[in-house]
Amino acid sequence: MLVEALETDVLTALEELVDHLAVAVDADQLARAHRLREAILAKTMEPLGAFDELLLYQLTKAASSAQFLERCAGLAPGEARASVILARKLKAMPQTEAAWIAGTISSGQVRAIAVNVTKRLAERYTADEAAVLRICGSARRQRNRSGDAALGQLHPSIC
Repeated sequence: MLVEALETDVLTALEELVDHLAVAVDADQLARAHRLREAILAKTMEPLGAFDELLLYQLTKAASSAQFLERCAGLAPGEARASVILARKLKAMPQTEAAWIAGTISSGQVRAIAVNVTKRLAERYTADEAAVLRICGSARRQRNRSGDAALGQLHPSIC
C-alpha cells in the first residue's frame, strides 16, 4: 500500500494513507499525528501566500483566498481569514516561517508572533527575528522537557 501510494503525487498519497489512519488513545500516537498536522500546515503557508498574491482564487470564482479556503478546503470563515493573514505576514518573516517548517517553533508561537508584529513593529521584528526565534525555540524545548513556558523572556514590544 505505501509503495503504491508513493508512486503518485505526495498529496494524493497522503489522502490515501489518511483513509487508513487509525490513531489510538495513546500519547505517542496522538503527539505524532499532531506533529504531522503542524508540519503540513507550515508547508502550506508559502504557497498560500503566493496563491493570494497572484489572485489565483479568482480562477475558482471566489472573491478572496479566504473564500476559496472556505469553499474548497472546508475551513470555517474565521479560520480561513486567519490562515490567509498569517500567510501574508509570514512573507515578511522568512526566518519565522523556516523555523516553523523545521519544527523548532509551534504554530501557536507563530500565531503569537504574527498577531503581535504590527506594521509599526515589522521593521524592528525583522532586525530581531533571529533572537526572538532563539528564545521561542528555547521556550519550546523547555516546555517539552518540563511543561513550563519561558516565553516571558520575550521583549514586550516584540511579543
